[in-house]
Amino acid sequence: MKKLILSLAAFAAVGAYVVNAQGQAPATATADKTANLPVKIGLVDMARVFKEYGKFTSLREELQAEMVSMQDEAKSIKAQVNKSAEQMKQLNADSPEYRAIEEKIAKQTSEFEARMRLKQRDLARREAEIFETVYTEASDVVKQYAEYYKFTIVMRFNSESIDSDNPQKLANGLNKLVIYHRPQDDITDPVIEYLNRKQDKKKTPSATTTPGPERIGNGNTGSGATRTK
Repeated sequence: MKKLILSLAAFAAVGAYVVNAQGQAPATATADKTANLPVKIGLVDMARVFKEYGKFTSLREELQAEMVSMQDEAKSIKAQVNKSAEQMKQLNADSPEYRAIEEKIAKQTSEFEARMRLKQRDLARREAEIFETVYTEASDVVKQYAEYYKFTIVMRFNSESIDSDNPQKLANGLNKLVIYHRPQDDITDPVIEYLNRKQDKKKTPSATTTPGPERIGNGNTGSGATRTK
């Protein structure tokens, strides 16, 4: 079966375009307030966010379960067709029974293939929606975090170590845009923690949540950054 999993890197690029488009018209008042702030750059590993955000994992697992169910149905249909084909071998090709089984197989196969094409399109559409939803949620958290801790820019980066034993990972590592950064510049951990904590509280509505960006990362910034007054 044709694989339905979308490329994370390709979708993240689309998501970046969406986020940039949403921020094309900043308010003049906000610009005036931040005009004199020193440049403070933060980094976030969006691949890690997707990988470690529990909501993304659970939604993908639901889709995967539906894909497995569809594959099981395909195996069942194939077994039925094979059984009918064996029956046809015992019949005369000109007999009414032979033609009846032949028509049944053709109809059964055609109907299932049509349903499978529709299901594949539906799964691909829903998977794209999952990527977009999770990217938007993560971007919103990054925005809250940046505004609260006075980051002027937050850039996407790859936090994986260079792996000399894997040619592909080695090539990716050598092409990293960020060569050096301080540990406190990486805000990936608090973003992931906040997203998962928020998702857990949705599962337990009785729990009380203190609103506001100060809750991001339990009040901590990255691996030790401090809030700029």
